[in-house]
Amino acid sequence: RLSRKPVKELESLRANTYQQKQLAIKPNTVNPLNSLRIDLAELSFTLEPGTTKEVTLNVRGVDIKYNTAAQQLEVDGVRAPAPLTNGKVDVLIFVDKVGFEIFANRGLTFMPVNINLSADKHGISVSAKDGTAKLQNVFVYGLKSIWR
Repeated sequence: RLSRKPVKELESLRANTYQQKQLAIKPNTVNPLNSLRIDLAELSFTLEPGTTKEVTLNVRGVDIKYNTAAQQLEVDGVRAPAPLTNGKVDVLIFVDKVGFEIFANRGLTFMPVNINLSADKHGISVSAKDGTAKLQNVFVYGLKSIWR
């Protein structure tokens, strides 16, 4: 099978690191990522949807949704298949000033999403709809600009 993966050299742009082994996501609870502020970033995690119908990761004001029943990602009306493997899906997201590069299942799913991100929105939040979910092996790296 063909897959797409980001080049290893992107790791040299990593700056600040946030790491969490596991985050439990439940409806109507405090956002566990509320202290994070990003501009350029790399986010990686393993999603275990559990009993939820949908997990939403809001990055800089834009929702990145995972629909459990359809086993697909959705951003700004664009959908891509991201099937569960043993009840989980690996996700890697690069955040730039003009959108996202989203990789799932080790590059078997690739979603380039061009969208103008708001210059005044830098937060990250995660929520679950009608159930619980887990994010495992969560890493958020602030990235340095390649132009500096």
